[in-house]
Amino acid sequence: MSKAELLQQIRESERQNAASLEQVESDRQASLRKAQQDRAGLVEKTRTKATKKAEKDFAKARKRIEALKQELLDDGLAGVVKIRKDAEKKRGKAAKQFVTRFLESFNA
Repeated sequence: MSKAELLQQIRESERQNAASLEQVESDRQASLRKAQQDRAGLVEKTRTKATKKAEKDFAKARKRIEALKQELLDDGLAGVVKIRKDAEKKRGKAAKQFVTRFLESFNA
């Protein structure tokens, strides 16, 4: 092989190496862009999923709170009814005692 042919082969190899390096760099950049897009998509998907779960949990909690609130209201109203009934019974008895003592005070 002559010196000129050897130099030609070296130049060709260098050109191929340069082209190969450019292709590798291009592929690397494309991979980076794709990874960034994938990451952004994954973050958005995870955020959406977390938001839906939070809304679902919040709705469950609100429903549970509403049930407890209603239970407390029902218990409170039942207590009020009982207190009123007891008061009615005691009022009649108290009125009788008042009249009796009032009349006794005239007889004394």
